[in-house]
Amino acid sequence: MPEREVFFDLFCKIQINSHSIHTNAGNEVGMAIDLGVSLYNHSCRPTCSMVFDGFRVVIRPLVPDIDANDTSKSFISYIDVGRSKHIRRRELKTRWFFDCECSRCMDPADDVLTAIRCSNPCCDEPQVITETSEPCYIACAKCGSMTDDDTVQQAQQLMLSLPAQFDPECPAEKLRELLASAESVLHPVNVYITRLRTALLHITGSLEENITSIHKQVYENYKLCFPKADRHVGYQLLHIVKALIEKDDREEAITYAYDAMNIFEVCFGLDHPYYLQTLALWTYLDQRTPKSKAELIALTNFNDNRRVDIETLLEKAAAISPGTLAINLPKSKH
Repeated sequence: MPEREVFFDLFCKIQINSHSIHTNAGNEVGMAIDLGVSLYNHSCRPTCSMVFDGFRVVIRPLVPDIDANDTSKSFISYIDVGRSKHIRRRELKTRWFFDCECSRCMDPADDVLTAIRCSNPCCDEPQVITETSEPCYIACAKCGSMTDDDTVQQAQQLMLSLPAQFDPECPAEKLRELLASAESVLHPVNVYITRLRTALLHITGSLEENITSIHKQVYENYKLCFPKADRHVGYQLLHIVKALIEKDDREEAITYAYDAMNIFEVCFGLDHPYYLQTLALWTYLDQRTPKSKAELIALTNFNDNRRVDIETLLEKAAAISPGTLAINLPKSKH
């Protein structure tokens, strides 16, 4: 057993240089320490993402002209950045012991994620506050209506009372009550509204409201929280595609499937099954291939993240003559 001071020094180094282990769906499942990954600093507006390929970590750029090997310009997110500045900073301070001053945390526009409703029910202008700002009267920039400090304080207390993450075992009725309470005072663009809706969707699989409309609202909020090519944005696009397919609105689904495909190409690469499945989904939709709902929706469900050896498959395909293909392979049904 090392001396107390040595042990404490090692513990601090491990704690500060550790990173989250997460599934390709973005769910955190543990922590690890890696000498290479520890070189990358955090940003709530990351320029790169970590993709786990078995025991291997791949750093992939999310924005153009970023060299993932240049750690002075390449930033990853240590946490779930789909939350308010207050929650992000609190978690970073608790787990990594620093006060985040990244470009997003220093951007006042980020505070729209904690906006409340205008006191005028006919006005849709967000009234920007934060969970910890001093409660005060707010004059709406659009309609001039005044929101009193008691309403501001009520909204702040509500946001601070909500958990940073929702327990999957939380009763759906409890989430519905919280959502109804939040929607009465928080603006639809508020990230707490979005997280309540997604939690309820994950638990029940549905909402009483128009599910396509809700998914689109969540998508708009995600675009404020995540980089344009972040996997979470891609997954939300697939939720919209699935809802549109179920409504038999395949024409509208084409664009959303195409955007999801492009995001997964950036996040995971051309040999990843998430990209390949979404490529197939978009192709079937775009070519109006007569596939059933079940067949199309199956392509939105990811079960295998093992990379596909495309080069070997193409080499095998090239080695087979057209005549052999016609004799040995079953004819396509479509």
